[in-house]
Amino acid sequence: MLTNRTKVILPDISTTNSSYVRTGDLCRYNKDGDVVYVGRVDFRIKIYGQLVEPEVIEQIVLKATDLVKACIVRKEQIQEVNNEYLSCHLLVTSDVDSQDLIHKIEVYCRQYLPSFMVPVAWQIHSEFPLTPSGKIARKQLGEIKPTNNIGHIQTEYVTALAFSLCV
Repeated sequence: MLTNRTKVILPDISTTNSSYVRTGDLCRYNKDGDVVYVGRVDFRIKIYGQLVEPEVIEQIVLKATDLVKACIVRKEQIQEVNNEYLSCHLLVTSDVDSQDLIHKIEVYCRQYLPSFMVPVAWQIHSEFPLTPSGKIARKQLGEIKPTNNIGHIQTEYVTALAFSLCV
């Protein structure tokens, strides 16, 4: 059933006054003017006050190695002051040294992503839990303890604010 939120009329685009449906797909234009699918709007997560598309981080993680799949999930630690962090679940089909693999991916992510988008908790799986429709069951992925000190992860805004308060 279409609601007013999902049905949109854009009279400037066509002369037929057609209506369009918001699908929830998140797309961007590349340099050539082509539309590139990035992910879903409803998968976006807010971390450290920033909206993040997990699919973008997953693409960077997959470029770092020959992994089959990566899944980024936002987690919280209940009794911590700075309690939110990103965890990365990796699907690997072959036997690899997990510490070397995670270190390689983490170094690659730090080159191409802002610090708040680099996952701080990592786990390697042989298979992901799936929903009945075959999608990754993100809520069923286990809790991972952060490997880094998540209190030191800051956005540029927080760093600038702290600097201005200390001067």
